[in-house]
Amino acid sequence: MLLTKLDYIKANCEDVIKRFYKACIGWTLYKPLWLDITDLKGYEERIQEMREQLAATLPKMSEYFGRNDFMKIATELENYHRNVKKHYNDFIETQKAWENIFHAYSIRGSFPQWSKALHQWGNDPDFFCRLCQVRWTSKGTPEQCERNKCIS
Repeated sequence: MLLTKLDYIKANCEDVIKRFYKACIGWTLYKPLWLDITDLKGYEERIQEMREQLAATLPKMSEYFGRNDFMKIATELENYHRNVKKHYNDFIETQKAWENIFHAYSIRGSFPQWSKALHQWGNDPDFFCRLCQVRWTSKGTPEQCERNKCIS
């Protein structure tokens, strides 16, 4: 369905302000991880720029919306900046899990290209390759599973 008309929404409505605040928090939470992945060399400089921009902007936003909640955004940035390496490791582990899922289901021909592309993220300990019929364990080596040969 294609919208042809938008209904009017008051910007000072409590629900709209809460939604905007949550969106601001969301962007702030994921920006350190995104920068760590995409701009590692410029990471510290970009985080410092964010701090400066938030210091200038958040008091104005708090005043405009009549709420001090917006000042918490700077605190959240510092929290996620402090934990960016942990979040990066979680991201890598998630990539490994997805790679294993795609690889395990590629026997059905559903995800062969994804599996091959995600193979670069590594192997998960104790993963059983349904295609090669080989169990890869944390004590084994990647050569034990001929993953690249079993993916078309």
